[in-house]
Amino acid sequence: MDVRLLRTCAEALTKQLELIMTKFLSIACTLLLITIAPATAVGDRQFNYQSAGTIDRVDLESGDIIIGDMHYRLSPNLLIHGKHKKAAGRKDLRKGMKIGMNTYRGASYGGSDIYIHEIRILPDNFNLDRILNEDDR
Repeated sequence: MDVRLLRTCAEALTKQLELIMTKFLSIACTLLLITIAPATAVGDRQFNYQSAGTIDRVDLESGDIIIGDMHYRLSPNLLIHGKHKKAAGRKDLRKGMKIGMNTYRGASYGGSDIYIHEIRILPDNFNLDRILNEDDR
């Protein structure tokens, strides 16, 4: 067989394989986006916030936290959901951070403190009004 003919066949086969791989990758990326996007949206909807705000001050030693000029205590069993569904700890809480939270009222030393038992750290550009206005519905 002629070497030129073999080279031409190899080039044509290479082009066909490149086209097939491009289509395959395009379909794979589309399927990946279709499966990831709804899961993220559902994850955000599954967390119902009783309240939301911006951290004004946090004292991890005492367990005190000020959010929107309101004083709260951090529950001993505090569960913190980080950004992008990553686990987070108390040390990740910072002044200026936007959070959604769930609370309970507990008696302590004859008083009645509000404890935060669940926090979701929200993205910096998150619109807190969206959460706070849902309570009005």
